[in-house]
Amino acid sequence: RGRIRTGDEIAAEIEFVGGQYSTGALGIAVKVLSEHSALAFDLVRDLLRNPSFPEDRFEKLREDVLAAIELRDEDPTKVARRLFYEEAYRGHPWHRPSMGSLDTVGKITRDDVKAHFDRFFRPENTILAIAGDIDQESAAEEIRTRLETWTGKGAWDRPRPPPAVRQTEPRTVYRTFKSQQVRIHLGHVGIVRTNPDYAALRVMETILCSSPGFTNRLARTVRDAEGLAYDVAGSITGGAGAVASPFQVVLGVEAKNCDKGLRIVMDELRRFREEGPTERETEDARRYLQASFVSAWETSDDVAAWLLEVRRHGLGIDEAARHVEALGKVTPEEVRRVAKKYVDLENLTTVMVGPIDANGKLLEGEPQR
Repeated sequence: RGRIRTGDEIAAEIEFVGGQYSTGALGIAVKVLSEHSALAFDLVRDLLRNPSFPEDRFEKLREDVLAAIELRDEDPTKVARRLFYEEAYRGHPWHRPSMGSLDTVGKITRDDVKAHFDRFFRPENTILAIAGDIDQESAAEEIRTRLETWTGKGAWDRPRPPPAVRQTEPRTVYRTFKSQQVRIHLGHVGIVRTNPDYAALRVMETILCSSPGFTNRLARTVRDAEGLAYDVAGSITGGAGAVASPFQVVLGVEAKNCDKGLRIVMDELRRFREEGPTERETEDARRYLQASFVSAWETSDDVAAWLLEVRRHGLGIDEAARHVEALGKVTPEEVRRVAKKYVDLENLTTVMVGPIDANGKLLEGEPQR
């Protein structure tokens, strides 16, 4: 079963060999040189099988989270993001901020944390991804000897997150905030990772709102040509997993230009849905995505993260090859089809945060938060 290690002991051991480790609500990551792989396997075993959750450490971390929550609404971008999820994911668990609230975090106890660990960190719910200069069979045996007797507590109840449903009516939120600019977030529930149109949507978002610099449509129009936005970006596949990530466009504009900036974004989105991209835009996006996909595998961390994603969503070990092939087959007509299918401009959540009143009108003088 290994042994219980303190946080200081773990940090000292990892630092001694020049390694790194992290833990969180979703799992554990350990990175060391291959010659120290035994230490990595021991550490994974001990963290999974012998967590201690010391009370003093729990209290310190809870206080840190509470302090961060109190500061969260000091940033208009974070305010806009929180309000967007509250509205776009109304009735779904994602409508709540991942950091929690002063009320919920203030009530959490060490026993709650321990119960969460016992429910989700168990062999039936664990995926181990190992990448690096190590023999596959040897690595499997190392893990087997350390975890073969590991069992969960009680009956296994597989977590099944409820599906997020796209809204069927427009929702608008205005929040007054003392600032020089207005932050705008607009969109709705998007897609899960296993969506069959995933590759075409990657091409769509690259052309429309996510390629770097001023190469995407919205950046060229809103920021470069019109000079209205401090920044503008968007996505529909980013964060897609078991729960649908949002289709979302975010921008920051000078307060006096907020209405014009929003109108130009909406005009560009409508034009894209109706006309679709050019052949050149589609080809450039396909090439960019294929090249960046390959370059994203440069480190062992990248490979391990990909292996986790593939297994978590049941995509198959050949997903990398199939994805690159699918990207290469995306046509302008297909991009136009998915834009019309997955971007609903009649039923958007629109959030505006800045020197505006409850009706979205620009305030005179100094607004208050």
